[in-house]
Amino acid sequence: MVTSLRIAGRPYVVWRRKAKAMGDAAGLHWGAKSRIDILAGQTPVEEADTLLHEVMHAILYCQGREYGGEVEETYVRALATGLIGVLQDNPEFASWLSSTHTPPCSLPKTTP
Repeated sequence: MVTSLRIAGRPYVVWRRKAKAMGDAAGLHWGAKSRIDILAGQTPVEEADTLLHEVMHAILYCQGREYGGEVEETYVRALATGLIGVLQDNPEFASWLSSTHTPPCSLPKTTP
């Protein structure tokens, strides 16, 4: 269970909250508090999707690219849900992404 994250170099805490505290939301991003709230009791895949969704909001916030409203929500929802599917369907890709890599500029050149 994830309880903290580093997002764009900033420490974030992740809280699981009861439905009463969440209203209609499954997740909430609180940029000024460096906190993400997640609705408690979601299935593991729902929680992963919700957390990734809120992380994407946090990335936009940290980069000063918040758009807010339906525009941001539409893109974040599509990308988070789509990316969760890609990572679940391709565990070798997920593993590769999370491993340490040599920066591309220092990779040896190969000939065809």
